[in-house]
Amino acid sequence: GVTDPVSLADYRALGGFDGLEKAIHRTPQQLVDTVKASGLRGRGGAAFPTGIKWQTVLDAKGAQKYIVCNADEGDSGTFADRLV
Repeated sequence: GVTDPVSLADYRALGGFDGLEKAIHRTPQQLVDTVKASGLRGRGGAAFPTGIKWQTVLDAKGAQKYIVCNADEGDSGTFADRLV
């Protein structure tokens, strides 16, 4: 009840884009280093370190790269993450 969950104006007013603003002024390696230092891990059973995945993509040869993300983290038959 604090904000409208589909309002970008509300999101921005609460600092929702602050991280993005910082990120666009960093190099790709600085971004990967930040993710590595954070200890962020995947939510799958292996909890693989996200920074290692990002480093692998950054180090891969090629000018254009693609990341495929399974963003369906909801439980079957529920709408827990429907706004994501």
